[in-house]
Amino acid sequence: MGNELLGPHVGIVQDICSRIEALRAGGPPNGPRVILLRGPAGVGKSRIVREVYERLAGQSQSPRYWPPLPEIGDRILTERKVLAPPRETMHWAERALPEFAWWELSSEETSSGLLRDGASSLNAQLLMHAVPLAAAKLQHTGALQRLGSAATGVFDRVRDVFVNEGADFAIEALLDAVGLFVPVPRALLDLTVDAAKGLGTGHRRRADVKLDVDLGAQHNERQRTLTAETADALREAATPELPGIVVAEDLHFMSGDAAQLLDRLLVPDSEHPTLLIGTVWPEAEATGPYAEWLAGQLPGVVAVVDVPLLGTDDLIALVRQRAEHTDEAVARQVGERLQVPLAVEMFLTEGKAKRDIRRNNGRLTEAEITGLPDGLEGLYEDRWKQLPEPTRWALACAVATEPLGDQFARFPVSAIISVLRETLDDQVADAEGSLRYAIDLSGWCLDQDGVQLFTEHLLTLRASRFVGGAFSEADIAEFRTIARREMVEAIDRDRVLLSLPDTKLATLMCRWYLSLTTAEDPNLVDATALWRRAEEEAARGSLGTAATTAHRALEVAGGHLDLRDTLLIDLRHRAAVWLGDSGQALRARGLLVAMFQEVVERSEPGRLHPITMDLRADIARFTGLADDPEGAVNLLHEQLEQQAAFYGPVSRAVFTTQIDQLEWRALFDPVVAIVRAQGLLMDLYEPHGGRDARFHEPHNGRFHDLGLRVLRFIAGQHLAAGNVDAASEFFGRLLDEQLRIYGENSDEALDTRLNLAINTQNSGDYAGAVAAFTSVIESYEARLGSRAPQTMAARSYLAILICAEVDLDQGLPMLKELMVDQSEVLGPTHPDTFDSRFRHAMFTSQLGRNRECIDLLEQLLAELENARNATHSHIDFTKLLLREALQRGDAPSA
Repeated sequence: MGNELLGPHVGIVQDICSRIEALRAGGPPNGPRVILLRGPAGVGKSRIVREVYERLAGQSQSPRYWPPLPEIGDRILTERKVLAPPRETMHWAERALPEFAWWELSSEETSSGLLRDGASSLNAQLLMHAVPLAAAKLQHTGALQRLGSAATGVFDRVRDVFVNEGADFAIEALLDAVGLFVPVPRALLDLTVDAAKGLGTGHRRRADVKLDVDLGAQHNERQRTLTAETADALREAATPELPGIVVAEDLHFMSGDAAQLLDRLLVPDSEHPTLLIGTVWPEAEATGPYAEWLAGQLPGVVAVVDVPLLGTDDLIALVRQRAEHTDEAVARQVGERLQVPLAVEMFLTEGKAKRDIRRNNGRLTEAEITGLPDGLEGLYEDRWKQLPEPTRWALACAVATEPLGDQFARFPVSAIISVLRETLDDQVADAEGSLRYAIDLSGWCLDQDGVQLFTEHLLTLRASRFVGGAFSEADIAEFRTIARREMVEAIDRDRVLLSLPDTKLATLMCRWYLSLTTAEDPNLVDATALWRRAEEEAARGSLGTAATTAHRALEVAGGHLDLRDTLLIDLRHRAAVWLGDSGQALRARGLLVAMFQEVVERSEPGRLHPITMDLRADIARFTGLADDPEGAVNLLHEQLEQQAAFYGPVSRAVFTTQIDQLEWRALFDPVVAIVRAQGLLMDLYEPHGGRDARFHEPHNGRFHDLGLRVLRFIAGQHLAAGNVDAASEFFGRLLDEQLRIYGENSDEALDTRLNLAINTQNSGDYAGAVAAFTSVIESYEARLGSRAPQTMAARSYLAILICAEVDLDQGLPMLKELMVDQSEVLGPTHPDTFDSRFRHAMFTSQLGRNRECIDLLEQLLAELENARNATHSHIDFTKLLLREALQRGDAPSA
């Protein structure tokens, strides 16, 4: 009842579905990746999103994986916000596989900065749907057929594990059965150490496409934030047959965290087509993170669809969906006064109107619409006045106490109940019941695991207006003092040393507490709240700030706790890693060495334990990053002995450490590193059938990614050493495996093809290299578009090769076109753009146009000197080139 879409909104749904079908058919990667439904509050944007879901789900084959959404009943304010199937009612039906991916990013998440929470809806959705999507991907790509007899019963076995034991065990089941790694943030899984190590490398994606032999990519990989991992997992779950759709309501309230996630999510990628559908207000495009994010999108990425107001005839039809026998004149008055669908439906579902319709056999009478308010805000005003007085006082108290200026005035329910009982007991006799009324009966608020928030920003504003006339500054100060005391009690009750449950409520309590605290004598509650803040900062990628905050938390805790406690060692370990990954490897190493000695001296847990081995692994890593690769190799040798004793000699942990050791050894003894890598390659093959075995076969599928990593390492070492034939052999073997496992246009295969082209160039076969670069560029463009970073990197290789070795007149326009694209996409002083700009200037000089070269270098130098992100090395190098150009005889331009 009241769910049928009307008027021009039907066409909008059809257009969105057509775009999704274009993605499914391998549509152009440069087409719109964002559809913004823009319109005033209540115009029907959320209803359009719901209808898109219903159409996609309804067109799926039976048995359907995606169930219908709950119908919109009488709780309009909250029920219309349900844009995805509720997780608690979602069930993976037998033999059902999804035909698309659907992710809901709620307005509460986009605006709050709480995306880091392991219990957030996005990450819970990932755990719910990633395994079924991976199973569907196996079916669509034909991977099961390539696995032969190993494919028998895979879906049934994995589904049974998923239903009976949970997502983490189902992920392991897929890994064991077919060697498939499911893209899901590692932080969300509670697997064994051995399995977790597998997930650590299984679904990695290279951020760069150039071959790095200096471990730079490995170091950067460790700095991926949970936000980035979530975005990558959402995107990687999609395929051309299973397009991904992310829906985000009230995107105009987005925080910086949400902008970061969306930028990562919206990388153009025809292999993982993902579409964002967002709802926004027109007036929100002027300021804030949303305005900045929108302004930063490239042309063609965002399609803004203005959602029109429904016409009078459509609003009459909407009235009759809930009161089918209403006279046209009465229905017309309702539509003309209330103007938007939300207001019409709110009015028809409130008590008096509902009773009138029921008593008159489905007809709304003229008497009932006397005094009808104007528009949605007028209706909200009426609804506010209809709330019981205690509920109005309770909601106003919550808004007044909330210290963070939150758009939705999130508040811990227990804190506001305490405030009400101590200060407003005359106005609010039943504090808990008054707040519960705002949730259960009026739909004014939502309750999410103990965090209550206003359903609409307009409702927050209405409660705020009540505050000014009801409470003095002294009242508000008293409210916040009581709320802070409640935070102290709750944090102290729920903490384990410095750790709190990974929930939105715990995070919100810590935020409130820190904003309300000026403690001169900090205690364990302060330390716990600071630690949660450090976790939030680390999740955003602000690792240096996180390390500083964590140090302060541990410093405070040190006055009350024994920091040698095993659980606190773990927190200290995390803080040291944040410090090291922020660029302070030597300091981090010192902290970790001290911790290691403490643990070993106490003999509990001792040297032969995952805690100790994890410490040693990071000590080795930061030893290497502090310019001591030999020291790293020696530490990893000891690590191998301990891991072999604990996990067994044939284990992922042992093989992974051996590869880490090889990568560090290559920095000072590359010949020995290559020899040992070839031996390790045999170890990975031989136990399972000799050199003709395949890494992805079921019996050794868990190690196939490690075999590929070793092949890539050997090939890269030969490439760096100029061993053209050997590099070609190992890159060829690597490519064969990647094509077999991942497919022709996978990230892995394209990266290897690019490296093969580089190797062909190094061999002196310039015509072959041009053909190879051209081929890989065509593949990148088909998948990612011509201006994706990976594509532009390949274009750079080709343009420079043609300029230097083939035909300068042909290559220079290619380089100039690339330079323009890099400037627009990456920025005019980005390192890649800088590389193209100075080469363009130098090649221009070789054509005898030295004055033009001088002009180009002067412009580049001026921009570098005014840019915040420019490095001194780039500035100095440009000055050197400019001096040399001037010495060739031309004066600088006037």
